[in-house]
Amino acid sequence: MKYAQYISETQINTNIPRKARDPEGRMITGDLTNRPDILRSLGFFPLSETPVPQEPVEGHHYEKRYSPPENDEIVQTWASVEDPPPPPEPTKVYSKLKILMAADEAGFAEELMDMIEADRKTKYIWDASNTIEDNELLSEYIPAVAAAIGRTEAEVRAFLDEKCLADR
Repeated sequence: MKYAQYISETQINTNIPRKARDPEGRMITGDLTNRPDILRSLGFFPLSETPVPQEPVEGHHYEKRYSPPENDEIVQTWASVEDPPPPPEPTKVYSKLKILMAADEAGFAEELMDMIEADRKTKYIWDASNTIEDNELLSEYIPAVAAAIGRTEAEVRAFLDEKCLADR
């Protein structure tokens, strides 16, 4: 039989001590699983486990749940829990130097620089940084860049990803 100490609805302790005092105060050492009276005095009760259900609902998984000791046993059940959302994709960071070199190679460096120079805020951000993060600000400019060079937004993003990522 397996014994456990109830901690919370989601946690139990199954590490049974190797020594304890019996009700008369004598030290008992060794395997205490054959001494349910001592285990109960330490807060350990028989653990009734149930098999995991076969198939969770899509987008869910099963997690163990434990009931507080009732009728001198802890009952383990299963709860269907929603899967956590996937982690966000890491923010892409583009090298300004690579952007300029690739734009020059592709023949639209002047158009790009004209766009940067035309907006004071954009120029300030461009001049103050070594890299450009793929964030809301960059997303605002991609349609304008695409229109200025006669490409689609998808083509501009693919171009940035292929030629201008800072970590390549």
